Amino acid sequence: MGIQKVNSDLCRPSCRLCVDECSYGVFEVDPKTEKVVVRYPEDCDNCVFQFFCLDVCPAGAIEYTVDFNLPLWHDW
Repeated sequence: MGIQKVNSDLCRPSCRLCVDECSYGVFEVDPKTEKVVVRYPEDCDNCVFQFFCLDVCPAGAIEYTVDFNLPLWHDW
């Protein structure tokens, strides 16, 4: 897996930084809350950007698991 969910309590409405930075379309904005939700978490397995979405989120709202195959060059 990879990205599990976006913590809606921490996510800032209309921020969209993770949506804009993710090349795999994992995230989308919920039109009712204007907060981000995870759309395709399985696509995180193909991420070659070392999960930049985690770094770009100013609120730390993206929750993930390390129970998947990380690229060998990732130094968590």
